[in-house]
Amino acid sequence: MKDETITVRRRKSDRALVRVLADGSEELLPHPGPLPRRDDATLSAAALSDPDNPPRTPERERKLRRVPQVKVMR
Repeated sequence: MKDETITVRRRKSDRALVRVLADGSEELLPHPGPLPRRDDATLSAAALSDPDNPPRTPERERKLRRVPQVKVMR
């Protein structure tokens, strides 16, 4: 993996995504188009197979901790 920083921004004039190169010039990024439609069964199968975010179960909910509200604490 290269150690380089890629800067992407949205132009105000036409709201297009552009890559800002090291010399300050801009390169227009291609529009990715719409995402393909998925049915509910495919979405459910993908969600269940995600190891980083398992579905909520009563056992898992008992282990969850509430996140403190910093704004209220101030």
